[in-house]
Amino acid sequence: MFLFVITFGSIMFYLEHDPSTSQQPPDTPGPSSQFSSILMSCWWVLVSITTVGYGDMYPVTIAGKFVGSLVLCLGLLWMALPMTIIVSKFGAEFDRETSEKGVCVKMSSCSILSGVLLYIRLRLDGRRTK
Repeated sequence: MFLFVITFGSIMFYLEHDPSTSQQPPDTPGPSSQFSSILMSCWWVLVSITTVGYGDMYPVTIAGKFVGSLVLCLGLLWMALPMTIIVSKFGAEFDRETSEKGVCVKMSSCSILSGVLLYIRLRLDGRRTK
């Protein structure tokens, strides 16, 4: 993730940075680049891939908007892939626990929330009987 942020932060800085406005003070009227340093661009990438997106910085050039879209899509994939692993491990553990307790549960017939509540109840019941 560190390399992702550094790489795309640097790319966004070089695409969006306007050297003619970089020497102006921040309160000067007129156009100024929001991507004033690579560190600020890395901040934008980190905020964007975690889907917070404060809106304090945004790309204005066509190339910057394209790379920004790419960052958002790759960031969602980067964050979503571990979730599939966690959910599959939870499902496997849930199936193992319910089969040990002799409870027959069809996950397709109940929602995930009721499955989680049933799992918690089984865990608590198991602790009470021991």
